[in-house]
Amino acid sequence: MATIAVGNEALKQPERLIDLVIDFKNRCNIEEKIGSRYGLSPREVMTIFLLNNISMSSKELSMRLGVSTSRGSRIIGGLLDRGLLVSEQDADDRRSSIIRLSSAGKEHLKDLSRIKDTCERDFLEKLDTRQIEQVRQGMKLLLQVV
Repeated sequence: MATIAVGNEALKQPERLIDLVIDFKNRCNIEEKIGSRYGLSPREVMTIFLLNNISMSSKELSMRLGVSTSRGSRIIGGLLDRGLLVSEQDADDRRSSIIRLSSAGKEHLKDLSRIKDTCERDFLEKLDTRQIEQVRQGMKLLLQVV
């Protein structure tokens, strides 16, 4: 049993919430499942999902991926080489580039989204409507405080 401090109170909990969230993510492991099908790393899959209908600078993309700009550049370079991204010089800052999905990247996104939907459906079909809503509300509550 884990003990955590909340304000001035120590709460005893059978399991830490963060451990449950991590365990859930590990069980689903969407990025890895999807990536193995297409030979993409988890970060490359995340990049494709992040660029859904938007474009952004390579620096912003690296920040959203939680990687260094040099690691972000390697991820972008690999996806550019595969024809999944398009890079254009930023009109406002010639030292920066704007990244977006290519038409091939958009097709990959559709396939990746279908796989993601199947993964979610596999989890949710084991729950009834009330339980699904409880999970959804609990996750929304957690995200409000983070």
